[in-house]
Amino acid sequence: MPLMPQVVTVHDIIPLLFPSLHPHAIELIFFRHFLPRVLRHSSAVIAVSESTKKDIIKFYHLPAGKIHVIYEGYDTELFYSQQDTQAVTKVYGLEDYIHYGGNILPHKNVARLIQAFKLIASKVPHQLVLQGRRDSVHAAELETLVRELDLEGRVVFVGYVPLNHLPCLYSGATAFVTVSLSEGFGLPPLEAMACGTPVVASRVSSLPEVVGDAGILVDPNDTEQIAEALLRVIEHPALRAELSHKAVKRAALFSWSATARQTLELLQSVAKSK
Repeated sequence: MPLMPQVVTVHDIIPLLFPSLHPHAIELIFFRHFLPRVLRHSSAVIAVSESTKKDIIKFYHLPAGKIHVIYEGYDTELFYSQQDTQAVTKVYGLEDYIHYGGNILPHKNVARLIQAFKLIASKVPHQLVLQGRRDSVHAAELETLVRELDLEGRVVFVGYVPLNHLPCLYSGATAFVTVSLSEGFGLPPLEAMACGTPVVASRVSSLPEVVGDAGILVDPNDTEQIAEALLRVIEHPALRAELSHKAVKRAALFSWSATARQTLELLQSVAKSK
């Protein structure tokens, strides 16, 4: 046991959930050999969602009472509704678009999102904007898919963007979409919701905990269902208004101040028990 009590936060264990999508040996060594020792020697473990807590229990067999769920939050001064988006969207040449934000990695299921967009591309004027860090090998595969589906110009890779551009990209979108196969928490959809953007998200792992009934939840393995949800949001202004209103209210349930307060309370409890 360590000389000082130790508390560790686990955001996700996705490489263990999808080892074939995370072939880097160092990742698997960390999650299979190093992290279990850290968890066993910790006085308490923080998980950022109930879903992550369940994964920790399943893979590491920790007692449930040792794991404390403390949700993450978002920057309320940066992400809020009714932002002036025109200047930023003009930089990227965007008008009508669906926004995906997150790493371009296999478990993010972006290939299936592109395939779903293909099903509605002829029915809408929108572009699909993919924003976030690009894994070089997988990004190249996605670019090939875009060409094969004849979606060049309709699917746009914008890579990383400056932090102050993010709220405007969220706010200017007709919808924000994430159909990830697994998420430890899900900051991008939360930030989009805070901006009042309708959200379409996977109904798996932690995303229902974040989105609740404020967005449309879909099966991430069902391309037609993803496409139908996006089309519903695009074609129905009343639905967009309803989801936008719900999204802002739902996002307000999460805050970094609450995260900090709960973390401090746990640390104090652990310190007193030693």
